[in-house]
Amino acid sequence: VSKQCFADEASAYNQSIVEGKNVKITQDRSARDRYGRLLAYVYLEDGTFLNADLVKKGYAFASEYPPDTAKQAVLDQAQESARSQGLGLWKKCEILIDKNGRYHTNVLVPGNG
Repeated sequence: VSKQCFADEASAYNQSIVEGKNVKITQDRSARDRYGRLLAYVYLEDGTFLNADLVKKGYAFASEYPPDTAKQAVLDQAQESARSQGLGLWKKCEILIDKNGRYHTNVLVPGNG
């Protein structure tokens, strides 16, 4: 499995925010994406929209997964804020765009297959 730039930092930040806490999970239209990953919006007890918080602080990209786009404008705005301020992965990583127009970072640890 490949590891992308800033993955460890993003994972540690997310864990520090949610570990041992109650969160509210809501879904848009789909429960999972085509790879079986859970698609959800996560809210902290204080009402913080965690997905947007991660994006706004440069820990994640605002990837769009149609038809699940109810919060996309909020996520896109958070991403523009992080990008323009050079936060997190926008500062520390090489930002690449794939053939589908999605952002990703350079791979730090190549996969084994």
